[in-house]
Amino acid sequence: MDPLPLVTVIITTYNYAHTVGLAIDSALGQNYPELEVLVVDNASTDATPELAARYAADPRFRYIRNEINIGMVPNHNKGLRESRGEYVLFLSADDFLLPGHISRSYWYLREHPEVDVLYASTLFVEESGRFIGVRQMGGQPQGPYEGGRNEFAALFAEGCYMCFPTMLMRRDLYERFGELDENIKAADYEIVVRWAANGVRFAYLPEPIAAVRLHSAQQSSPQNYVADAGDIREFVYLVNKFAEASAERLRGFEHTISRHMWGRFEMARQAGVLDAGGELRAEVTAADAVLTRVRERNEAVKRIPHLTVIVLPSNNVGLLEVTLRSVVSQTFADWDAIVLQDSGQSLAPLGAFLDPRGRIRGMRFIGIVNEGAAINNGLRVASGDAFIVLRAGTELTPQHFERALQPIVAGHALAVRTPAVVIVHGAAPDAPAGAPQFERHDRLYMPAIETRMPYVAPFGPIEALVFTRTAVDRVSAFTERIPKFSVWEFLLRLQAQVPLAAADSPVIVHVPVALNDVFDECAVLPAVARAVYNAFGSEDASIRIERDAYLRNLQAVLDGGPAQGSTPGGIAALLRAANGMDLLAAK
Repeated sequence: MDPLPLVTVIITTYNYAHTVGLAIDSALGQNYPELEVLVVDNASTDATPELAARYAADPRFRYIRNEINIGMVPNHNKGLRESRGEYVLFLSADDFLLPGHISRSYWYLREHPEVDVLYASTLFVEESGRFIGVRQMGGQPQGPYEGGRNEFAALFAEGCYMCFPTMLMRRDLYERFGELDENIKAADYEIVVRWAANGVRFAYLPEPIAAVRLHSAQQSSPQNYVADAGDIREFVYLVNKFAEASAERLRGFEHTISRHMWGRFEMARQAGVLDAGGELRAEVTAADAVLTRVRERNEAVKRIPHLTVIVLPSNNVGLLEVTLRSVVSQTFADWDAIVLQDSGQSLAPLGAFLDPRGRIRGMRFIGIVNEGAAINNGLRVASGDAFIVLRAGTELTPQHFERALQPIVAGHALAVRTPAVVIVHGAAPDAPAGAPQFERHDRLYMPAIETRMPYVAPFGPIEALVFTRTAVDRVSAFTERIPKFSVWEFLLRLQAQVPLAAADSPVIVHVPVALNDVFDECAVLPAVARAVYNAFGSEDASIRIERDAYLRNLQAVLDGGPAQGSTPGGIAALLRAANGMDLLAAK
């Protein structure tokens, strides 16, 4: 086996004698043998030199003291230049590493040579040292991933979700792309954006491997960063520095980034930032104009989209195989797939078996998530320009991707609806050996699109929708506030704001759920429907009449209770009511 490379932990400090000892101990206490712990003291006036002297006998420890304070980011760069390791890790003097951090990170990178940078979760710690909880940042998905994500756009759309103390980095990244930017405080943010712009590959582990201490004196605290407008000004700096030079990488994220930027501006305003002359607003407005130019440039370039298939969680391997085989058989070749899982054994090897080309990857959540959250997590790590969301058991014709994407490729639409055949079936314990996998009981045919129906009732399964990243950028992601009905709410926003087309390529969706599951989901639908009606009001009297009829029809089925749905036909009646099928038949 090759010898292990040297890893340097660079601890930067200024007047943190009360915490830097724990930072040093946590670094020297790592079980990785080839280690250098380098403390770069930025001219502290407290007891830091005396504390550092206690570690002088350890050959792994080095201490450098600046004669004058050269600034936070220049001090980081000095540590980088003084370090000797092939890998480096930055650690602030008020934070500390958890046991096994370096070994875990190094062996991960060794086993995933396609990954350049690994980042992970952290724990929050009070100033006193008491643990508070896990730090879950907005851009961090609910599960691990290795590459594939448009990290450059995501870092603008969701902020900096990478925490420096968790990141073990190859030293040559700095040699290839330069040191930290000394023009801004958020140099850690700028460097990962710079790397992402240059194609550096990232991976994420949802495991806390470091601890971040919260206190008012830290540079990133609201008192020291948001309240002085540093947060929004530096975000504007990044937009101006990178957006136009890497415009193509922001395709389908421009509106989202704009909303994020104005949200930061509003945070600064609420924090009491004075903008009496409007200079700050003018800076943000100018950066927004940059994003507008980027969007117009991207929209002018037509191309065949790359499609990402998001497969919702299921532990039914048989149904999953049906779906993945129909995906692999597609005549349209430019796709990849993410198989999501709530729990259980990883099903990623199944995808690798069915598609030796490696286009299918898995992502297992760290907890149970609802449907909207599952789709959003898939979108978060997806590489595609367009998406289709499938439940296990969905069957597609071999030309489905090709046909469904035609209106998008032609520039006529940002989303496409296709017909769907919903096959309702239940358990068949007495089925003879060799019987078909699906015991088919009833079929519900749902046309591709009826422009009025989404305003009346949930209309068709998510599998019948193909939508672009640009569509999500326009209308925002799936809501996570109304579990089980997030698709309906998304479709309402989609239909109201983006061009929506129809394609004649049916999907077959199997509903292999027990009656009680269906009934429990649909039982809350009347209340959800009324809330959706309030949110999406209509001046069209006929739509209001149809909504009233839909609620009466649904309630009539629900009033029968589970007993009415105890047969396969009863399940179908319930699904018909939940999807407005009687209204369609009446027309």
